[in-house]
Amino acid sequence: MKRIIVFMSAILLIVCTGCFKDEDYKSTEFFLKNNCDQTIEVTSSAWVRYFDDQFVEETLVDYVSSGETLSMRKMNLVEDFSMNTVFSKIEIRMGNQLSPIDALNRDNWVKTLTSDSKVEYTLTVDESFFK
Repeated sequence: MKRIIVFMSAILLIVCTGCFKDEDYKSTEFFLKNNCDQTIEVTSSAWVRYFDDQFVEETLVDYVSSGETLSMRKMNLVEDFSMNTVFSKIEIRMGNQLSPIDALNRDNWVKTLTSDSKVEYTLTVDESFFK
């Protein structure tokens, strides 16, 4: 009888733990929109945690054509996050010219809330990024 009570208690604990969701975290996605007349190169780095709790810095290089939008990263975040927790580096180039604009400055991103309560941040890159 004691084993049944312990077993049922363990099952109840697992079920109840799965029912509670941390509401402080929201599904968040980061986009970069290229409003330049030519293709831009975007190099972004981020610390990624793997199943064994190791953090590895991964770097991606993407080429974004004029008028295209790049999905850069998707994760669950709290409202008052720092961009440095999302990306360790973002560099934007048009040809040989590196943009002097700080893409890690959260003020450069536009926040929108989708109909399904997801948060999106968009960095719109135009010719002014290279002046």
